[in-house]
Amino acid sequence: MPIINHDVDVAPHAPWWSYSEDLADSWNKFQFNPTAELVDYCFEHASLVPDDVLDQLATTFFENLEKIETLSSFYDLRCCLHLH
Repeated sequence: MPIINHDVDVAPHAPWWSYSEDLADSWNKFQFNPTAELVDYCFEHASLVPDDVLDQLATTFFENLEKIETLSSFYDLRCCLHLH
């Protein structure tokens, strides 16, 4: 399910919140922004997250991180730094 729909374009908004069919592609499939911060919150509150879920989140995140040479944006970096 998209995080926003085409109705967002009828109101004033930041340019990066424009609707697009390929929103995930333009945001690097959300691998780092906001995923890194969400993983961080799960680690921060690990007692509330099942171990297998936390392990899978961490494994998936770090596998994705190892596959890239550089982060595509400052916002990806910022989320990764928050996790760090």
